[in-house]
Amino acid sequence: MVGFIVCQKQSINCWAIITAYNPKSELQADAENQRANQQLLQVITDGGFSTLPGDGVPASESWSTELGYFICNISQSRATELAKQFKQNAIIISGEKNLAKLLWII
Repeated sequence: MVGFIVCQKQSINCWAIITAYNPKSELQADAENQRANQQLLQVITDGGFSTLPGDGVPASESWSTELGYFICNISQSRATELAKQFKQNAIIISGEKNLAKLLWII
């Protein structure tokens, strides 16, 4: 519920969390992940979206945290396009009452 209130106060109607790390869940070198994430950030800012850090923290210690972006007021369709462009298997999007929802892309 806190997320809903924060989004409402900031006029954030929809959002997504996206990374460019490890395309298709294939581990990449840190330098490659950082390069891809910089490209993603450029696409996001060129699109006029506001962002905040939005890291993907895994449930398992066998996978590293993936640095990503919380993208404000991005539609599900545009977020899906970005995920496909950066070869991501899934993203987190806003669901009912701005609660997080996993969206599989593959």
